[in-house]
Amino acid sequence: MDEGEADLIRKARQDVLLGKPASAVHAEWAELGVRGPQTPPGKTIGYSSVVYILRNPRLCGYRSYIPQEIRERSGRVDPVEYLVERTDGTPVIGQWEAILTPDEWTELVVELDSRKNTGRGRRKGSTVTRRLLTGIARCARCGTGLYSGTYLRGTTSYERYGYYYYCRKADGGCGKLARSGPPVEDYVEQILLGSLKQQADNATRVEVEDPELSNAKETLRRIESDKAEARQLRADDLLSLAEFAREMRRLEERERNTKENVAGLSAGPVRAGSTAARVVREWEKYTVDRKRDELKRSIEAVVVKPAGKGGAQRGTFRPDLIEIVWKEILRE
Repeated sequence: MDEGEADLIRKARQDVLLGKPASAVHAEWAELGVRGPQTPPGKTIGYSSVVYILRNPRLCGYRSYIPQEIRERSGRVDPVEYLVERTDGTPVIGQWEAILTPDEWTELVVELDSRKNTGRGRRKGSTVTRRLLTGIARCARCGTGLYSGTYLRGTTSYERYGYYYYCRKADGGCGKLARSGPPVEDYVEQILLGSLKQQADNATRVEVEDPELSNAKETLRRIESDKAEARQLRADDLLSLAEFAREMRRLEERERNTKENVAGLSAGPVRAGSTAARVVREWEKYTVDRKRDELKRSIEAVVVKPAGKGGAQRGTFRPDLIEIVWKEILRE
């Protein structure tokens, strides 16, 4: 795989973690004219091929093996299920340059798995509303979840706000509440990010080992295991003397380089990674779906109250008419 293809995969991983559907990654690759090994002449890469590539353990250097009989019987299968492992459960490392680290690949697979049967990644043209607070915002009068609608084109409200949230009578609501969407969303985002920033600022400093040092130590353990395995294969006459010598020389060279790296690393304390800080830092890059996921992790509901007698002054946003109901876990 050339560096251009590797960059595409790294970008796709980042995009998926920021909320982009795999279908959107496929559309982007197809537009770029990307082709896979099995792509028919004159065609671009298929959706299933994109998913297969992103889930392939080879991306992080792990070996996978799908028997030919399974390929013939089942066609394309999930490569994650055919990871090659040693008897102690550790993955077998291949002899090629990895594109992702094992942690990066695992994070990508977990994210893709979390989307199964959740309705995320809907096809283009879906009629399902995808506003930020749909299903989260509720009417204070009757408790019904608010829907979103678009203001009439050409009106001042359309030019200024575009859309609004409203309580729909046809779905059991009272039908007596409506509020312009963007100001409510901006307010809720501001409150959420402020809460997350405070959580990040209050995070205590903990004594943890440098992740790079931990990875280096794990590499040394794997090398020792590989050396023992090579000796056993040689003893069982499954490796020729030449193959055994080459493998041991390769492992010893890698061991020497890793030990030199360990010597230059510090085992001192570092700040534990904060999910809250990461969300605050990357919020503007998130898709609407990803933002909704983060909102729902922290917020039970956003209750929108009626303006009352006389209503509100035109064009004035009143935060006192918005109540955020936090999930109980945040108050423990």
